[in-house]
Amino acid sequence: MNPSENNQCDAWIVRVEGKEYGPVDLEELRDWKREGRLIRENEIREPGSDRWIPAGELPEIFSDEPEEDLAPVPPPLPRAGLSLAEILAKGWHVYHAGFKRFFVLALFVSIPSIFLQLAAPFLEMPKDQGSLGPVIAAAAVVFAMLVLLVIAWPFSLAATQLLAADLYAGRDPTVHDLLARAKPLWTRMLMLALVVYGSYFLWTALPLLVAFSLAAGAAS
Repeated sequence: MNPSENNQCDAWIVRVEGKEYGPVDLEELRDWKREGRLIRENEIREPGSDRWIPAGELPEIFSDEPEEDLAPVPPPLPRAGLSLAEILAKGWHVYHAGFKRFFVLALFVSIPSIFLQLAAPFLEMPKDQGSLGPVIAAAAVVFAMLVLLVIAWPFSLAATQLLAADLYAGRDPTVHDLLARAKPLWTRMLMLALVVYGSYFLWTALPLLVAFSLAAGAAS
């Protein structure tokens, strides 16, 4: 009887070309096998043991197919992290390849923001009690731009991230495709924006509030 058949170990260490990986559980070993990264000839051992056995002796992994059906191809080693030069080069490629689309997606947020800033000064009530028409018009523009900004911001944020990921992976999506894929992410991105900017506001306003309270107490 194979000595490994009675082994109930759920985690193993794999040795490939003198390098050890793990411990990993059986499910991950099955994934490695499906990907071709684990073959019968690779050596495995239990954590805490010095005894190596061929991975083919592990029935939980290799009992579902005959040994001769597997080609003895060495599994690829885990990919090393990118160097700083590679990160900068890939970042420049993404920026250069998608500049126009990044610019278009940025307009979804920048245009409402510009109109919002242009209309805000007209919200001040006239001192001479003149016509309120400009104030009402400015208030309508500000409200419309705020609504548009809330709607457009999650679309722009999600589509921008999708575009960067696609360009990095070698795909070339259109703006229409990006917006269609960003639509299901709208609620999630809105909640994320609320958490991020809400936290920023909280940790900015809270110290100021405490400082003003201390100053008011000292003055009294």
